[in-house]
Amino acid sequence: MSMLSKPVPRRSFLKTTSAPAALTFFNRARALADAPTQLVFWTENVAGYGSEPAEASFLEEYAKSHPQIKISRRLVPSQDFNKQFKAAVAAGEPYDLVEVNIQFFRDYIYNDLLQDLTSVLEPVLERDFLPMATEQLHLFAMKKAVFGIPTQLVTTGIYYNKKVFSAHNLEVPVTWDDVRGIVKKLAGTGIAPFVYAGAEPWWNPMWFNAFFFQRTKNNGIAVNEAVMKGQTSFDSEPYVQAIQDIVDLDRQGIMIKGSQGIDMATADTIFQRGQAAMIFMGTWYDTGLKRAKFTDYDVFPFPVLDHALKSQAPGSIGELYSVGANSQHKPDAIEVVQQMSGESFQKAILSTPGAGLPLLKSLQGINQGPVIQSFAKIAPSTVVWLDALWEPEIISAVQNGVQTAIVGSATPKQVAASIAEKYKELREDGRTFYK
Repeated sequence: MSMLSKPVPRRSFLKTTSAPAALTFFNRARALADAPTQLVFWTENVAGYGSEPAEASFLEEYAKSHPQIKISRRLVPSQDFNKQFKAAVAAGEPYDLVEVNIQFFRDYIYNDLLQDLTSVLEPVLERDFLPMATEQLHLFAMKKAVFGIPTQLVTTGIYYNKKVFSAHNLEVPVTWDDVRGIVKKLAGTGIAPFVYAGAEPWWNPMWFNAFFFQRTKNNGIAVNEAVMKGQTSFDSEPYVQAIQDIVDLDRQGIMIKGSQGIDMATADTIFQRGQAAMIFMGTWYDTGLKRAKFTDYDVFPFPVLDHALKSQAPGSIGELYSVGANSQHKPDAIEVVQQMSGESFQKAILSTPGAGLPLLKSLQGINQGPVIQSFAKIAPSTVVWLDALWEPEIISAVQNGVQTAIVGSATPKQVAASIAEKYKELREDGRTFYK
C-alpha cells in the first residue's frame, strides 16, 4: 500500500522564446528550475533502528512521486540530537524537516525553531486523530497552536518477569505496600524486586513523574504549571515527597543494590536473566526484548501509594514531525509532513517493534499481542511527562538532583531547594517558558 495520500503535480515552467539569447537565458532558468529542491531532514532515528526503516521507506516512495524533491537525512543518536541540532541551527545550517524528541518540543517552539502549522494540520488532527493529540500539542505550545504531526501515544508501566513471579508465587502488585510484600518474599533469593539504570540520570524524571502525580493527588500538571508560573516553588511539598519516594526505593531494598552504577544495557540483562523481578519502562522497551527473543514478560500499571489514588502513567504523544521555522522550502516541507498524517505512514510507524499506541482513529485496535494490549489498558491514564514541559536547565537539575539524593550526597529537601533556586535564576534572567 502506498504511504502517500495523493501525488503533488509537478511545477509548471516558463516557455522559452525563439531568440538565441533568450533561449540561453531561459535554458539556464529551466536548468535551475529543474534542479531538485533539497530538503534537510533531521531525525534522531539512527539507520536501522526505531522508526527509521519506516521513515526511509516513506521517503523513498515520496521521492518516486516527487522527482523535484530530494530529501537528505541527518541521522543522529538520541543522546546527541539536541546538542547537534541546536549547534547546527546556531551555525545557520539549513533544516527543513525535524523529527522532534518530545522532551525538547516545547523548548524548540519557545525558541522559534519550528513552524506554526495550525491552519494546515489542526483540521486534520481534529478530524482523523484522537482528541489527546490536539490537546497535548496545545499544551506543549502553551497556546492553541500546532507545530507538528504525531504518530503514536507513548506510555509507561512496570515490566515484570513472569518466570520469577511464577517461581516465587508473586502476585501483580497494586500498591507500594504490595511491593514491600514482594521484597519480603524475595529476601535471600538473590533476586532484586526492581532493577534501575541509575547510572543514566535521564531515567530519574520518569520515576519522579509517576510519584509526583500521586503526591499531587492526581493533579500534577496543574500543580507543576503553577510552579512554572512562579505562583509557588519547586521546593514545595509534593516535589520533596516525590524525590523522597525514589530514595525510599533504595533504602527499603525495593531497588537493586548499587543501582547508581548500573547502565541500561546492564539493567536489561539483569531483568532478562531473572536477577530482578521488575523494571519501570515504556512502550519502547518492548523493542529490545523482542529482538533478544525474550518472551516471559508482561506489563502492569505503576503501583499507587494508597488505594485512594489513581495510577497515572508518565507518557505523551510521540514521534513528532515538524517543519523548520527558517526553512527556505516551507511549502514542500509542509507537504511532506501532511503526508505523514496519512494512514499508511502512521501504520508503518506503528508496525515498528516497541512502537506505542495509535493516535489515528482509523487505526485503533491495530496493535496485537499481550504486552501492547496491557499498555492499551494503561493508555487512558497517561499524563504528559513533566520533563517535556520543563526548561532544559530544570530537566538537568531534576536528573542530577535525584541521583545525588539516592547516593546520599544531599537530602530530598536540599535537592528540591537547589532546583527551586535554579528556577528562580532562570525567571530573573527571563529564560523561562512562563514570564
